[in-house]
Amino acid sequence: MPPPKGPKASRGTLRISDESKTTVAAVQTSTPADPRVLAASRQRRPPSAPGLRIPLLWLPVLRCCPDRLHSGSHSSQLPTIGEDPKIWGFCPINPPLNIVQPPPERPKIRLPRHLRQTYVRKVGEQVNLVIPFQGKPRPQVTWTKEGGPLGEDVHVRTSDRDTVFFIRAAARGHSGRYGLSVRIEGMEDTAEMRLRIVEKPGPPKNVQVKEVWGFNALVEWEPPEDDGNAEITGYTIMKADKRTMEWFTVYEHNRPLRCTASELVMGKESLFKVFSENLCGLSEKPGLSCNTAVIPKAELRLKPPQYQENDFRSAPQFLTPLVDRSAVAGYSTALNCAVRGHPKPKVVWLKNQMAIGDDPKFLARHSQGVLTLLIRKPGPFDGGTYTCRAVNELGEALTECRLEIRVPQ
Repeated sequence: MPPPKGPKASRGTLRISDESKTTVAAVQTSTPADPRVLAASRQRRPPSAPGLRIPLLWLPVLRCCPDRLHSGSHSSQLPTIGEDPKIWGFCPINPPLNIVQPPPERPKIRLPRHLRQTYVRKVGEQVNLVIPFQGKPRPQVTWTKEGGPLGEDVHVRTSDRDTVFFIRAAARGHSGRYGLSVRIEGMEDTAEMRLRIVEKPGPPKNVQVKEVWGFNALVEWEPPEDDGNAEITGYTIMKADKRTMEWFTVYEHNRPLRCTASELVMGKESLFKVFSENLCGLSEKPGLSCNTAVIPKAELRLKPPQYQENDFRSAPQFLTPLVDRSAVAGYSTALNCAVRGHPKPKVVWLKNQMAIGDDPKFLARHSQGVLTLLIRKPGPFDGGTYTCRAVNELGEALTECRLEIRVPQ
């Protein structure tokens, strides 16, 4: 603020009454009854002119703007106020005003705890790291990667208190060691940050069935060529019938480079595939086995048992013999008996020791071992002794009865 136009006040003398690191107090000796105390803030910039004038506002306690004072010795004039507030004047400082800049503060990087070990991010994710530091005046901050400059897609923003490390979309090429240097007037502090960008691994190599025994198969493979920039934590093994191609999990998180698949199905051809795994998950593609495991069917041969055949042959034997009976002349009658034997016996009916033959008066029947002789309308001459003879290769049997014919009167 420029001083107002008006009559100038008489120049007096300012005496330094108190001085600190940031302020100075001066007393106008020409008007001891109404001293004006001036507080001036120091400035860290070097002095631009030896006779710098400092404009102040008219207040009981006057403060100058911080950006108007400089470090070093000043023999400048400070403004003074006459009895009329509109009257401005200047008076020299006695002794000269000396603004001393404090010594620089040693730089110190406050590396966050999670950055003291390897910082891991996935491909495509953002990397936004804020690293605070301390030191005065404002230090010079330098970032490097493996001792060289940063890439174009790595951005750094620095303020008085911290620095920001930013990557919009992380890639595998951003992995490495990053160095941070903070320097102030020959004093320097350094820190190192390890960044690892990971992704899913590639498929295992040379998957093959090494051995088959019983219902088991030994499967072996080699580690993948690309581990995704992270440690391989395990493998997932699956099997399928080659005919149906329906996959089933055999093992998960398997650490060794081999496994034994059990409970294979007899007569079927089994195919295997293996996924590699790291902290990002399973590989996009599996490693397929170059051969299959076949469980052959056992040869089945029918060996009939050696049985001893039983001889069921038997000679004829009458189970139910003929029974004597009486019949009325003119009314048909029948004689019955039962016989068994194997082979089936040949039956012959006899009357009074004479074969009946094909006489139409007599009808012989043989059903399930039951023998029947039907006599149609017998007369007085049909009475007598009837005999049934059963004969096969093992022998014969006889049974007989007497038939009496009654003539009605």
